[in-house]
Amino acid sequence: MSNPLKRTPKYYNGIYPPEKTLGDLLPYALRKIEQRRSSPNELVLKAWDEVIGPKFALCARAKSFKEGVLLVLVKSAAVNHMLSMQEKPRLMKEIQRKVPSVKLRNIVFRMG
Repeated sequence: MSNPLKRTPKYYNGIYPPEKTLGDLLPYALRKIEQRRSSPNELVLKAWDEVIGPKFALCARAKSFKEGVLLVLVKSAAVNHMLSMQEKPRLMKEIQRKVPSVKLRNIVFRMG
């Protein structure tokens, strides 16, 4: 997405008016404010909910993120096994893609 706050050139000679509407600027400004306000821990925890999806969100809840390790509490041993053995590499890649500013070293699944 291009930057909607970009200045209009000095000798603008286009056919469209150079004014920006509040509807164009507000989503961009709110997204920038949210990025500055959120800590890396919050960003990773939010990314977990998006990556895991609504189906497993009830069974696997991200508890904390410290020193590159994401701690996830799971409801059952079956979900623990499936996530840790089959889905862990995919989940790590997706979280790293969504939050590139944070280095995710590991995801630890615990019963809880």
